Amino acid sequence: MTTADINGGTWAGTIDGSWTAAGQTCADLGTVTTADINAGTWQGTIDGGWNASGQTCSDLGAVSTADINAGTVDATIGGTTPAPGTFTTADATTVTIDALLNIDVAWDATGATCTDLGTVTTANIDGGTIDGVVIGGAAAGLITGTTVTAAIAVISGGTVDGITSLNSHDEVRVIMVSVYDEDCTSGLGTQQLGLQAGADVGGGIKGQPAPLTGSIIGITVYTNATCTSGTLTAFATKDGTSIGLTCGLDSVTDTDTSSTFQANDQSGDDVTVGEIIGAEITTSGVWAPITADVVVTIYVEY
Repeated sequence: MTTADINGGTWAGTIDGSWTAAGQTCADLGTVTTADINAGTWQGTIDGGWNASGQTCSDLGAVSTADINAGTVDATIGGTTPAPGTFTTADATTVTIDALLNIDVAWDATGATCTDLGTVTTANIDGGTIDGVVIGGAAAGLITGTTVTAAIAVISGGTVDGITSLNSHDEVRVIMVSVYDEDCTSGLGTQQLGLQAGADVGGGIKGQPAPLTGSIIGITVYTNATCTSGTLTAFATKDGTSIGLTCGLDSVTDTDTSSTFQANDQSGDDVTVGEIIGAEITTSGVWAPITADVVVTIYVEY
């Protein structure tokens, strides 16, 4: 049969050759177990499972809903209208996040560098290091730590608990305690000096309390008039008692008779918190000039 025009009934046979229904409309194709569609358009619904493995769709058009459970998506997700998404694994070279991001599982950025993390309201950092970062900035907050190493520390208030030493003597921090005597007289027995400039021997506050544990490392004597006769000896003291560290001016043996310095082994004379650091002096009976003002300075390393 070369031509058949069937206008009713049923067809239960097989078509072995090519055929065309161009320009026709099939109101009900019934059940089709296999279809090989190579062109045209599809406007129906696929109700069962189907497989396009090995095939390439050059344009899927607009898809309102897609449930993708495996494979890869090599394209932009979101586009001009981003929407929420849930991913177990996401591998991306560039990610732009314009809204809140919730990460509910542990993640690792080992070996990665973030050039700008933006503004972080809360961060819990349990390890590693933070280099070149100002902590506090314009709005300082609380810092709790077991070990803090700082080249410079500015403490404007609050408390610092449990500190016995600010350094281990490899970085020197020295506080100078200066005491004074105005018009130092001759024949002066051992006298404790006061803190106030212009105060006579024994006047004023007798030294300064140590704020931390440390060591007395040196003593200097300076006078505003050259020693012309006799000697003057100064002693470093703790709580009013000489520790044996001395220096003095001698009109006979010294080439510089207006100032002198004596260093001390930093471990030799330790001081504890609250001890009063000061100085006392004596002069010989021929000490001159008696109008000279004398300043004794004690150097304490903390």
